[in-house]
Amino acid sequence: MAHLARTKFNVALWGAATFAALLTSYSAFRPVRDALILDGNPDKIPWLFLATFLAISVVSPAWSALLARWSRRRVVPLAYHAFAACAVGFFFLIRSELVPAAVGRVFYIWSAVFNLFVVSVFWSLFADLLGPGTARQLYGPIAAGGTVGTFVGPYLTGSLVGRIGVAGILVISALLLELAVIGIHGVRRAAAKLAPSEPPAHQADRDAPSGGGAFTGIAHVARSPYLSTIVGYVLCTACAATFLYLRQAAIVHDALASSAARAAYFASVDQWVAG
Repeated sequence: MAHLARTKFNVALWGAATFAALLTSYSAFRPVRDALILDGNPDKIPWLFLATFLAISVVSPAWSALLARWSRRRVVPLAYHAFAACAVGFFFLIRSELVPAAVGRVFYIWSAVFNLFVVSVFWSLFADLLGPGTARQLYGPIAAGGTVGTFVGPYLTGSLVGRIGVAGILVISALLLELAVIGIHGVRRAAAKLAPSEPPAHQADRDAPSGGGAFTGIAHVARSPYLSTIVGYVLCTACAATFLYLRQAAIVHDALASSAARAAYFASVDQWVAG
């Protein structure tokens, strides 16, 4: 019993550290995203929302179809590597100051895809690594690591953007993503010791694809009044938040001239919200 408790502690520790690295990476470059988009006309932001919706509408079914054929525990770490490489690519684009308004728009759309496919699949990946029962038991400690990440990310941006610039923040985010991949491997090794305590059926399916199709999630929502209600609630809050976001963007655009100053401001807002 003591051995099992110690193993679960190690899994929770690795999981919390992984989630902390992941959300620190995202929270660090989110102020950069909001700052770069203001290099152009803030009145164009609603069009970026439309472009983001279209991009996710195209990529999401493709991602779902991929997961239906390949195990998440294999695909997700590769996706993290790919997003880290993209962040480094944006570092060079921003440093080159080549068409900064266009780069900012592309980066804005990319960050939305990042949020969907890097942050959102974290828990489903860990359910595969740990098994549903153990994942539910360790949800709290692992989620606490993410809470730390949402505070540390904006703090790093606010502290460093004046020295390394907005482009340098993206390198930090890429490094943190690679740390998250290391954390996934650490969880995998620690969780292997829990395998004897799992039901045999789950052990056999750990590497199996998730199944389903590209639009399976939409079908579940349509059939479930509970899920439909959640979707409606999220839609209402998103609409309200959008109006506030657009107004804030216009104010910051007029008040702050440089991208670094805007990133520092947005980081301070995120830090206060996280605190």
